[in-house]
Amino acid sequence: MLMRRLIPKLQLKSRQIGNSRRMVLVTTTKFGAVTEIGDPVSQAKIYEDQAADELILVDLDATAESRLIMPALVERIANEICMPLTVGGGVRTIEDIRTLLQSGADKVAVNSAAHKTPELITEASRMFGNQCVVVSIDYRQAPDGRYQVWTEAGTHPTGIDPVSYALRCEAAGAGEILLTSIDRDGTRQGLDTSLTRQLTQRLTIPVV
Repeated sequence: MLMRRLIPKLQLKSRQIGNSRRMVLVTTTKFGAVTEIGDPVSQAKIYEDQAADELILVDLDATAESRLIMPALVERIANEICMPLTVGGGVRTIEDIRTLLQSGADKVAVNSAAHKTPELITEASRMFGNQCVVVSIDYRQAPDGRYQVWTEAGTHPTGIDPVSYALRCEAAGAGEILLTSIDRDGTRQGLDTSLTRQLTQRLTIPVV
């Protein structure tokens, strides 16, 4: 039986407020225009009250700023909710993954590092179990209809087809694929069901 889950994704960016930096909840449009909309901890609690099945937390600035998503924030959210939590943003090493799991994440999403160092997927799967390892795939569609994976928060084209890439990630040990269309991000046009269907027909692991 096909199980469907409702999984919101909270996007975060860092902001200087007074003498400290804090994470704010944002929406984006095609990975470009940014609108600040509130506090991530409060929104996580709202989604739990609304019976969401899981929650995804992604730091949009972490890779560009060469840092990991703030473990303290992950811990705060994990302490406030009971539903499973996937966390991503700036994950580059096994130690990063261990830190986030120890902070309360149930799964860790890897994006750019999965492309640069695919052996990270295999090692993380071996050490923590593939159920903890999520590969995040951001992609665009070219005018000729072909799809292409983009990394570095949607700024770097790889020339790689998302379906073949997802298959390689599954073979490397990924336990789940988090799929995001840059073209449809924040546009309220709905999901790109065409590519999603291609992945679900070829993969044996869940596609979110």
